[in-house]
Amino acid sequence: MKNKFIHFLMAGALVCWSSYTLHAQTEVTDTYLKNPSFENNFTDWDNAGMQTQTNTSFSKKDGNTYVEQWVGQGNKVADAHVSQTLTSLKNGVYKLTVAAQNIQQNSSATQSGAYVFADNEQVSVGAINDYSLTFTVIEGQATVGFKAENATGNWIACDNFRLYAVNNDLTEIQEELQRRIEQAQTLVSEKMQKDVLSELNAAIQAAQQEVGAPTDENIAEVAVRLRKATTEAQTSIEAYRELQAVIDKALEAYGDGSQSGAEEFDAAIQSAQSTVNNLEASLEDLALAVTQLETATLAFSLANATGTVPTVVTDTRYARGSTMAFGRSTISGVSTSDLLEHGFCWSTSPDPTVLDHRTTEYLNNNGYIYWMKDLEPSTIYYIRAYAMTKGYAVGYGDVIKVITLPEGKITWSYNNGGPADANARINAAVGSAVDYWNHLTSIQGLHLTVSFGAGTPTADCSYGGWMRVGPNASYQRTGTIMHEMGHAIGVGQHEIWWNGNLRANGDRGDWLGERANAVLRFWDNNPTAVMTGDNTHMWPYGINGAHEDTGSEVLYIGNSLITQGLGEDGLPPTGGFATPAYVFEQEDNVKYYLKNEDETAGLYTSYLVANPNSTAVKCEEMTAAEATANDNAAWYVTFNPKTCYYQLRNVGTGQYLTYNASRNKFLTTNKETPTTTESFQFMRGRTDVNIGTGNTAVTARGYWIIRPEKTLNPPCMGSNAGGRITNETFNIANSAKDQRWIILSGEELQAFDTAVKDERKAELEDMLTRIKALANTPHTEDEAGTDATLTAKLSEIEEKSHDTEITSEGISSLTEEALAAGMAFLAKATPESVEQPFDITFLMSDAELTDGKGWSSTPTISFSCGEFFENTFDFNQTVTGLPAGTYQFKGRGFQRPGTTADVYKAFIAGQDDVNATIYAGDKEAKIQNIAAEAQTKKLGGSETAVGSNPTRYVPNNMQAASLYFAADLYDNGVVTQLTEDDSKLKVGMRCSETSSSYWCIFDDFRLYYYGSMSPDFVTDIRPAITDKTQAEDLFATPSDVYSLSGVCVRRQATSLDGLGRGIYIVNGRKVIVK
Repeated sequence: MKNKFIHFLMAGALVCWSSYTLHAQTEVTDTYLKNPSFENNFTDWDNAGMQTQTNTSFSKKDGNTYVEQWVGQGNKVADAHVSQTLTSLKNGVYKLTVAAQNIQQNSSATQSGAYVFADNEQVSVGAINDYSLTFTVIEGQATVGFKAENATGNWIACDNFRLYAVNNDLTEIQEELQRRIEQAQTLVSEKMQKDVLSELNAAIQAAQQEVGAPTDENIAEVAVRLRKATTEAQTSIEAYRELQAVIDKALEAYGDGSQSGAEEFDAAIQSAQSTVNNLEASLEDLALAVTQLETATLAFSLANATGTVPTVVTDTRYARGSTMAFGRSTISGVSTSDLLEHGFCWSTSPDPTVLDHRTTEYLNNNGYIYWMKDLEPSTIYYIRAYAMTKGYAVGYGDVIKVITLPEGKITWSYNNGGPADANARINAAVGSAVDYWNHLTSIQGLHLTVSFGAGTPTADCSYGGWMRVGPNASYQRTGTIMHEMGHAIGVGQHEIWWNGNLRANGDRGDWLGERANAVLRFWDNNPTAVMTGDNTHMWPYGINGAHEDTGSEVLYIGNSLITQGLGEDGLPPTGGFATPAYVFEQEDNVKYYLKNEDETAGLYTSYLVANPNSTAVKCEEMTAAEATANDNAAWYVTFNPKTCYYQLRNVGTGQYLTYNASRNKFLTTNKETPTTTESFQFMRGRTDVNIGTGNTAVTARGYWIIRPEKTLNPPCMGSNAGGRITNETFNIANSAKDQRWIILSGEELQAFDTAVKDERKAELEDMLTRIKALANTPHTEDEAGTDATLTAKLSEIEEKSHDTEITSEGISSLTEEALAAGMAFLAKATPESVEQPFDITFLMSDAELTDGKGWSSTPTISFSCGEFFENTFDFNQTVTGLPAGTYQFKGRGFQRPGTTADVYKAFIAGQDDVNATIYAGDKEAKIQNIAAEAQTKKLGGSETAVGSNPTRYVPNNMQAASLYFAADLYDNGVVTQLTEDDSKLKVGMRCSETSSSYWCIFDDFRLYYYGSMSPDFVTDIRPAITDKTQAEDLFATPSDVYSLSGVCVRRQATSLDGLGRGIYIVNGRKVIVK
């Protein structure tokens, strides 16, 4: 086994024994070994992978501290070593004794892979014991230690290093030198660089002169020279051997030279052959020749591939840090046994192949996560999955553009205020955690000030990085430090963590930010996974306690990537604002068109346009065709990977969008190269903008375009209904539509326009259906020809809508015409029956209370009900364009003016304290008391029992209220009248006073039109009679008959025979003549 530890002669090491000879071993530990029992932790030791420990589990420890590595039973420890180079040694024979173990705690079998060593001598370590070996020193120094290489145990440990001088026998010293000479002589005949061979021969000759010398005075010097020459010779020999092996493999692949690309391949082989025959080639020349010929061999094999090409799909999801990237794939079409390798390849060019960079290294977490390492920060890469068969048939997945982050710049300091072993663990853990984050996040300016907290039970940390770590060793690990670093960047510490805009339940529950959730879904290969947490913690990957710190790279990398995602979602890691990132996937030379996400600011009609004669920008109304023909409406979008900010340059004017701080305006500026004022942070919205229906539907997302400032609410670009570009204060809420911009390529714009057109057609069809439903309502014409006029107009509209050249704006105009025709019809028609009025609820916004849009305020909405608890309110909307006539506004709802028990008791005693009303225009009426429609049987949800004999039930939560409303209970209504056409009508519910336990809840709003019927007739006349027998009963005695307008049309009548079709009033009852 080749020794991993290379040692060099140190100053003062050329010494020899005194003139006397040792006859028995003498302990010289204190003379040469420093800190032999680790009581000062790893001081004077070189450590990789071991940790100090102070418990008593290792029974052969000496003093308070030993060193170990432990993993769970059944697992295997990682490679590790602890070593110390001893200097100023006298030449001679020594014995090293070390207390050590390499065990598997769930097995009594002897384990392998751990050693006590001294220079090139080593002894295997198994069960706990003292392990000794002897070695000969001829260079005045030696490296001793303990190491694990592919060890099979789950617990390795060592302590109590002891060194003994055995003898200084000149014969044994010279025999060791002779052994090394002979070893060097075996190399002389091998191929190596000419200069290296020359030095090897010289070193051998110098050493041979000392083999028979009377003293060992010069042995150390020649031994060091010989070792160096031997090492250089071995390195040179290995370089030539490696190149020759690659040449031999290439010649085998070349075969008879009849395959495709043989000429180019032969040239590559000859070039490598020339290098391997050159004994003056440098090691760099030899290594380059190896790389070039390996690439040529692979290229030749690929060009002459055989067999089935694998089908490879690159998962569109990925994760990236500053020096790493991660991808997933699926492979099909060939059996696993046919695969030679599979992984990811990448390049800075758009079409990467396996001849560029590639990796087959992966982590396993619900499938393979391929791990691309050693990437450059702030660099544009193109990556894709591949699979290669044993016949060199390569299948590729689609290419993904990945931009690595700027490298993190997190720094840290620790006061070393604890015991030595704790200090060592804390330093190692903090250093490791910071290293992960610096390679996997772009966090800048965070400094962790770490202190030992003797009274801290676990560990804690505040926003900004002040951290205490207690004496519990379980919390002095990488993962638990990462947990505390989470607090340092705002988890459980910053107002954004508690902000309801990013948490499903206010300050806890699911995380609503997209970036962290996207990383989690990729990392766990779970499309529905969601980050969640409480006031203080996050999970998964939050490492919320030592029990969650498994020590795995999957855990540590996952935590780091999600941390970056939280920052990109809006959690400011170092104060100020969210972490900038590449969130809009753009191409530099593509024209983009920007539309404000808010409908009132031109989502469907307008585009961001630069004025060619000034620096002004605005949203101008134009069709998609007009926009694509006007370069002043087109923008180039570029991205700077070093700052993670975007720039927008107008195609027509060539000017950049800029933020003018002195004028607080977004303008354009004529600059050759954009500066910080032309750089903007993009943040992706969290809600879809759905346009159209069916196969042509388009789903888009808006982006905030933000002026970079270290503040929680920086300026961002918005727009208003007039098309003016506004300077808005950033609002992270989903409702801030006027601050977000949809960015479309030309192709996407055409798809958007098609979707809008189809959506407009659907709206027109819906409007036509609703207007036809009005016409089909039994009615009388107040003016002859009203029905015919409507029918003709609707036919005209339908004919125009079939024009293949019609635009979405034209369709919208037709919808407005259809509505106007419907309102004109209503103005000249009256329903035949008060029981079947014209239903014009469709003119209202969100009458069913799905989300509250279109209403003046936002109640708590659930189960399609809205509620206000212990709050005053005026919940309303205004319906416009209404004809003159009588209206009824209805809605289900009730008020509980106090506790249920008190309200019910008062109500049955005749006292109704309801003060909430339903209103339409200047008319209002009290809504029902919760006690008014108490039921004798439960309907569902949470209900409260009231009264006795019988016991009744009323709703006690929103679910129960919705079930009562669905049972047609708690209906309310108010009738009003408009005296002029094209009027407005404000409708709603309100409550101007409230007190403890006051609860109002409502749903199912409806608006009806009664034409020329009088309000009194609608409200006061009892239900209409349509049955002939009932109508005859009205004339048991002769009675006057009136029209709806109050005119007596027949006096002392005994029947309705002979009257025209319509509605009449007899003895206060409406009677319909058909």
